[in-house]
Amino acid sequence: MTTVSKKQKWFNAIHLTPADDLYVGIDAHKKSLHVALFLNDAPAIDFVMPPDSEKLIDTLNRLRPALRMVVYEAGPTGYCLARAMQNVNLPVNVVAPSNTTTICT
Repeated sequence: MTTVSKKQKWFNAIHLTPADDLYVGIDAHKKSLHVALFLNDAPAIDFVMPPDSEKLIDTLNRLRPALRMVVYEAGPTGYCLARAMQNVNLPVNVVAPSNTTTICT
């Protein structure tokens, strides 16, 4: 029996179009990336993955039809991730921690 993760189930079920609006927020750490997706004005899914730029880019490329912006907080992990995304024309911004706010729902 094969176990399917929450992330895999979501990706198998979703069919994004250019009419959708998808935003991605990443909390980048040395040992992990915490990724949250916000689709059409609502939280869609969040997951944790290894800090592997290539795997993240592969994941984001599957979302490209609806992808509007990827953001993550500037920190000790640097800008390597942003440069890797820019190199494949993904929309990315790195924001200063002092410019972020918390939204409670």
